[in-house]
Amino acid sequence: MTDATFDLHLCLVSEYASANLTPLLDPRFRPQEVVLLTSDRLVEETAWLRNVLQPSGLRISELQLADPFDIQEISQQLEQFLQTVGERSIALNASAGNRPMALAAYEVFRHHNRPIFYVQPGEDLLFWLHPYSAEGHDLADRVRLPAFLSAYGTRVTQPGVRQPLHADLRQLTARLIEQVEAWQPLLAALNWLASRTDSALRSPPIPDHLNRDDSFHQLLSLFAENSLLLVEDNRLCFRDDDSRFYANGGWLEEHVYGTLFGLRRKLRIQDLAKGVEVERSTRRGVSRNELDVAFLANNRLYLVECKTKRWSGPDDAVGDGSSALYRLDTLQQLLGGVDGSAILVSYRDVGNAVRRRAEDLEIAICAGRELSSLPHLLQRWVL
Repeated sequence: MTDATFDLHLCLVSEYASANLTPLLDPRFRPQEVVLLTSDRLVEETAWLRNVLQPSGLRISELQLADPFDIQEISQQLEQFLQTVGERSIALNASAGNRPMALAAYEVFRHHNRPIFYVQPGEDLLFWLHPYSAEGHDLADRVRLPAFLSAYGTRVTQPGVRQPLHADLRQLTARLIEQVEAWQPLLAALNWLASRTDSALRSPPIPDHLNRDDSFHQLLSLFAENSLLLVEDNRLCFRDDDSRFYANGGWLEEHVYGTLFGLRRKLRIQDLAKGVEVERSTRRGVSRNELDVAFLANNRLYLVECKTKRWSGPDDAVGDGSSALYRLDTLQQLLGGVDGSAILVSYRDVGNAVRRRAEDLEIAICAGRELSSLPHLLQRWVL
C-alpha cells in the first residue's frame, strides 16, 4: 500500500499540524476530501489547518466531537460517521489528536477494516498501522515556509530574502570567519559604530584608540573594497541601509544563509529564507518576531539565530546567552510544533553555562572557532 490514494482522509486535529498537513499535500497520496475530527477546544488549530488547505483545492469538512476525552462517545460518533461514508474509500491519519481521540478512532477503523496510517515525527515517513506494513512511505516535501507557519497560527508579514550573497561578499565573510579570533574585538567596534548611525547613515566619530589601531583600519579597508562604507570626517558612511546592516553583524546571518544555500540539495531543503518577519495573535495582543534564517527540510522547521554581540557575564549563566536560548526555544515550539529544531550561531564563543542550558533545551550551538566547521555542523544538525 505504498502510493495508495483515497476519497477521504479523517484527520485528528491537535497542535501537531504538520502530521496532518504533509500527507494531504503529497500528490501521490492526497485524497479528494479531508474530514477534520475536532472539538470546541480546538477552534484555533482547526482554523489554521483549514486556511492552509483551502488553496490546495481539497474539499474540507469537520466532524465536531461532543466530548474529545470520552472514548465511548467518540467511538459512537465515528461509527455513525462511517455509515455516512458508505462505500467511499477512506483512511485514518492517526498521527495527531489527543489519546482518547486516537485510541477510539483506531479501534473503530480497525473494526471496520478501514486503513490506518501514522506519520513518524521528525522523519516525515508514513507507516501503515492497519493493514500493517513495515515499509515507510517518504512523503513529498511540498510545503513552503508561509504555509507551514500558518498551520501553527503564525502569519508571515515579510517573506524575507531567498537569494545568496554576491560572490565578493561571500569572499569577505569567508575572510572574517577564517580570522575569527583576531577580528572579534574589532568587529565588535564596527558593530557598535554601525548600530549608532544617524538618518544619513553616518556613524558617530571613530574613537581615538581605534584610529590608532592599524588592524581596525585594515578591517575597514576590507569593507570599503566591497563598496559597503567609506570614511569621511572621521565617521563611517554607509552606502545604504543594507550595507549598514551587513556591518552591524548581518554578515554572519548572510554567511549562515549562504552556507545553507550551498547545502540545500544535500540537506533536502525545500524552502530557505533569511530575515523572515512573522506575527501571531496572543492574549496580550500581536507578537512580532524576525527570524534570522529559517528553512524547511523533510517537512521539518529549522530556525537559526545569529549573534555577533559580546555575551554578558563571565559565563553568561543568566544573561544574554540564556535569553537568546529561551527565545529560540519558545519560537521553535510555537512555530514548528513538536518537530521544530533550532541552533544558535555566535561569532563569539559562549560559556559553559550557556552550552549546558542549550543541551537541556535541545538547541544546537555553533560558536567561536566552531564557525570554521559550520558546513559540517549544519549537516550533522539536520541529518
